[in-house]
Amino acid sequence: MNKFIALISFLVITLGGCITTGDDKPQKWNKAERSELHTQMGINYYEKGQIDVARDEFQLALDIDQNSARANLAMGHLQNRLGDIKKARFHFSRAVKNDSDNISAMNDYGFFLCKTGETEAGLIQLNKSLNHPLNQVQHFTLYGMGECNRLAGNTVAATENYEFAIRLQPTMRRALFELAKLKFEAMEYFKTRGYLERFFQNRYFTEESLFLAVKNEIELQRRDIAGDYAKQLRESFPLSEFIAQLRPLFSSES
Repeated sequence: MNKFIALISFLVITLGGCITTGDDKPQKWNKAERSELHTQMGINYYEKGQIDVARDEFQLALDIDQNSARANLAMGHLQNRLGDIKKARFHFSRAVKNDSDNISAMNDYGFFLCKTGETEAGLIQLNKSLNHPLNQVQHFTLYGMGECNRLAGNTVAATENYEFAIRLQPTMRRALFELAKLKFEAMEYFKTRGYLERFFQNRYFTEESLFLAVKNEIELQRRDIAGDYAKQLRESFPLSEFIAQLRPLFSSES
């Protein structure tokens, strides 16, 4: 399939954007279609870790249509991964500017701003996304706002954002785990247990969540339950760095 796509790309470039159908009638590819083709190819390479090739494809897409929101969004993510914050910001902002209905671009740009220290600008962008009539993933937007507030040290607002997110999507594990961590830090151990139990539904575990569960049950003086979580941690993640931290927890005084 990738060789076939590459062949189409070659024909698009060499034939000036024309392809030939079975009846020998040339079909013209418009600028948007050609740009989209290179963008999708770049995404395929990006997902395979072929970053340099992906960058070349995204640049080809932008050379064809510099205002393509999808190509700019993809290039923004790539430049962010490479650590070029200035270029990433440029492409994220252009994606939003050129498609004001692109919810993914608005969310990604807002969260990017938050992670780079522009909390106020990031929250403004995320609020625009949250209130957009086409936003069908408000729980993701709220999660992003929670992360933004958490990074800024505003745990009260972050908690409200995460709680709103799980009201809209009760099984959103990322928000459930962030709430569990915040409640543990606030020494609200029963609430921590509740969020973790929801997180663990269908036996979904991560090493960090299991380690938090161990610590939380020790605080609740339920070392039997803590021991069960510790066993699960050892079995599921035998190479985890958290395993070395279990012994001090169980040897310490209650």
